[in-house]
Amino acid sequence: MTGKLRLTFGSTELLSGFDFLVAVIGLFGIGEILLTMEEGLPFKGKAASINPTVVWQTWKELPRYWVTWLRSCSPLGGPEV
Repeated sequence: MTGKLRLTFGSTELLSGFDFLVAVIGLFGIGEILLTMEEGLPFKGKAASINPTVVWQTWKELPRYWVTWLRSCSPLGGPEV
């Protein structure tokens, strides 16, 4: 037996392993891509447009949340508070 590292491919980040959930999600995504390629489904998209009125209404609402913004930016009042 040797102490040589296996399956790290020279990357020190792989020494601690990886999450099972990340691997399952990646395998599911690869399977879906391969299935889509096999079935020849076209990727149809729709052109997106930004309505300036909606953007302006959103910006008008932002001052209502100044306390939340201040609390989230503070080093003392992060998500733990």
